[in-house]
Amino acid sequence: MGLILLIVLMTFGGLIGAYVVLATNQSLEWKPFSLPIQVWISTALIIGSSFVFEVAKKHLLEGNQQKARTWFFITGIIGAVFIASQVMAWITLVNRGFYAQGSPYAGLFYILTAVHAVHVIGGIISLGFIILKTQIETSDEEELLKRQWFAKVVAWYWHFIGV
Repeated sequence: MGLILLIVLMTFGGLIGAYVVLATNQSLEWKPFSLPIQVWISTALIIGSSFVFEVAKKHLLEGNQQKARTWFFITGIIGAVFIASQVMAWITLVNRGFYAQGSPYAGLFYILTAVHAVHVIGGIISLGFIILKTQIETSDEEELLKRQWFAKVVAWYWHFIGV
């Protein structure tokens, strides 16, 4: 997971570096626009999903697999609503006339948010694995520890992507 997080950090670091270079390059047409409300809604969703994930993880660490599964499912739903909110933001921008090829600012916005959405989808897939693993409760201590460990690792990813 450390290697994956390093790759994600480098990806977003490169994109943020591109943002800084483009924003400070006087020769390019850099026209920031007001962000649609969906961007702020999706920001609130992803922040809220981290809190919900922690509730799920707490229940799993306490051995309450049924409650954990429910809260992991809610986290996944919030992640899916985040993706939908991003798509709605893109549609709003296109309707305002902002296209990826028309402006360096718009292009970078689309790329950055799309890369973030793809990483959230990866987190949702990991959540799906946890939900499937907790579908059948176990009293086997070793299996429960594996599930708890996996939830902790996915938490690192989920929170990192949220930030």
